[in-house]
Parts: sequence; structure tokens; C-alpha cells
Amino acid sequence: MHRISAVVVSLLAFAALAAPPKPADVARRLVENAGVGPGDVVRISGNPKDMPLLSSIAVEVTKAGGASFFDLQSDESVRRLCTEVPAERDKDNAAASLKLLAVETVDISVSNPLSPGVCASAGPARLAARNNAFQPVNEAFNKAGIRAINLGNGLEPSEWRAKRFGISAAQLSTLFWQGIEVDPARLKAAADPLVKTLAAGKQLAISAPNGTKLTMSIDGRKVILSDGKVTADMAKKGQTLTAWLPAGDVYLAVAPGTAEGKVVVDRTYYQDQPIEGLTLTIKAGKVVDMTGGGPGFAKYKTAYDAATGAKDAVGIVNIGVNPALRSAAGAKMNATPVSGVVTLMTGDSTWAGGTDASSWGALNFLQGATVTVDGTTVVDKGQLHAPGA
Repeated sequence: MHRISAVVVSLLAFAALAAPPKPADVARRLVENAGVGPGDVVRISGNPKDMPLLSSIAVEVTKAGGASFFDLQSDESVRRLCTEVPAERDKDNAAASLKLLAVETVDISVSNPLSPGVCASAGPARLAARNNAFQPVNEAFNKAGIRAINLGNGLEPSEWRAKRFGISAAQLSTLFWQGIEVDPARLKAAADPLVKTLAAGKQLAISAPNGTKLTMSIDGRKVILSDGKVTADMAKKGQTLTAWLPAGDVYLAVAPGTAEGKVVVDRTYYQDQPIEGLTLTIKAGKVVDMTGGGPGFAKYKTAYDAATGAKDAVGIVNIGVNPALRSAAGAKMNATPVSGVVTLMTGDSTWAGGTDASSWGALNFLQGATVTVDGTTVVDKGQLHAPGA
């Protein structure tokens, strides 16, 4: 419905040089891909350090006939929100946010690579309490039919993220822009076999050498490909579905109550503290036991215990298909659109059309996983595998 601008060619040239494109070019593409038009009210969120891009987005929104407002957060502002806002204000803040949400028709977010430990001093229980208060806001957003698009998708360049991935910051920047500017036909060709197999499938199984072994029903479940654009079908009243750049997420909400087995996450983090060997025991679609090691696990578990709603639900399976995003040997690029990366998401699934609502949402990256659908291999030890190949 909304074409990608001709600036794609120039963006590709910039990507090869590991340098970001001009803010005006990126802004134009985001506004076009979100389908902004006359009368739209657009929330533009991001970090003040990205103001050249954010202000360019506002200009493009105005050119398209819309109006916009900024939602800005920096390390310092988020730290102060975590430590200075008293708990008794949480519900008031959430109620005020609902009023803003009532007028918003489009949401354009530029992911903000905040320092991961910025709120560590607030403590997991306090952070969980604020998340609980804002759960109605998240639910309202997911039901509002807002046309939402995100630039970042867990790959936004930063020193700390590059270190976790085991690559340099320059390599991450190059991959980020190459992932954004992957040829749409190439992305579709990589995604189509997987989408068709999942859509026709009944039983999905995930396994990995670390002890992960999980089965679940996907019979009749809707399969979604995020190709970086918001379509009319995605943004219907009663459901908001976000498009991401870099694109390449193929995902579905699994049949409730059907997941059975065990998931092992070799390493994850809570507030920049590592968790080793996070192990989830799953029965009848719910997490019934959770163990792990490392300095971050106790705080992670405290935050989980304090969360509300269907925090224990096994909701979403995501498989990355972006052919321009591949982990180098020895690297661990834990981001959902990376080709062959399998992500099991627990907790809230309403953002993806699921029915489990919760203030908790966890992305469990399963390195080197194998995925089969009715016995057909679609991911083989972390490599996307075309059925029949």
C-alpha cells in the first residue's frame, strides 16, 4: 500500500561504508512505511542524542499532513524516573498515559540503547511494581489499532551491545544498516518457505545441544512476517502489530496450554548482570519451574515473582530470516531478526495477537537450536533451512 522510497539505493551505499544514512532519508522511509497521512497524530519516541533524526521524522509527519509529539528518554531521565518517582504516583502516571494513547494513531520509535544497568539501584521489586501499574496502558496500546514501527529491533548500535554479541561496534553498525536495507525480494524469498511451512503445520518442536527440548501445537495459528512496513491488515481496530527495522521476524502465538518440555538459555542478563544456564521447565503451556546461576538470577527471579498476569505463559515463537544478518563464527548475535536465531517469548503475547496479558515479557534466545514442523526441519543448528532443500 505504501511503497519504499527511492532513497533505498543511497541508503545501501551508506551501509557498505558502515556509516548511518542521512537523518532526513531515514525519517522519510519510516514515515512512508508507517503510512502517515492527513489527520494522523504521531508519537515519536527516542533519545535526545538522536534529535536530528527525531526532528526529521516530525518534519516528514507534518509534510504528510499529520501532527506529532515527542517522548524523549535518556540514561539520566530514565535513572531519575526509576529512583525519584514514588510508588503512589505509578497509577496516576499510567492513567495520564492512557489519555495520550487515546489520541495517538501512529507510533514511530527509535530504539534507545540505554545503558542496561541504568535502573539497577531501584531494585527489581520497585521496577516490577511500575510495570504492573502500566500493564493497562500496554494492553490498551495493543488493542488500539495503532500503526506502529520501530527502528532498532534489538540491534541498535552501541558499545555494550556489540560486546555482548562478540563483535566490534563498527561491525554492528555495518550489520544494522545492511539488515535494514536488505533487498525486499531477497527477504521475502528467505521468509516464504518458513511462513508456508508454519502456516500449514500442526506440531512444532525445538531442541538444542544444551538440553532444550520443547514441543507445542501451532495448528491454525496465524503466522506473521515483519517486513518493515505497516499494512492495512496489520493495523485493524482491536489489534496493534508493530513493524520493525531491521526486518525479518517470522513469528506466531502458539496454541495456549500446549507447550511441553524444557528450555535452557545459556546466557542472558538482568540489569547488566549475567544469568548463566537459565532453565525453564514447561508443562501445559506454562513455566512451572525456573532455575539459573550467576549474579543476575536472584534479581531476575524477584522481578518475575512480582509481575502480574500470565507471566508464566509460553506465548510466542520467533525465527529470524533476514539474509543480511548472520552471526560470524564465535559471535552470539541475540536479536530476533538474525537469520536462524530462534527466540521463545514468555509472558505477555497480546502484542502479537495472543491472548496472554502480563506485565512480564521475556525473550529467551536459543543459540544453535533446531526447529522442526511436523518432522520437517526449518532451522538446523541455528541455520535457516528451506524445507525440501
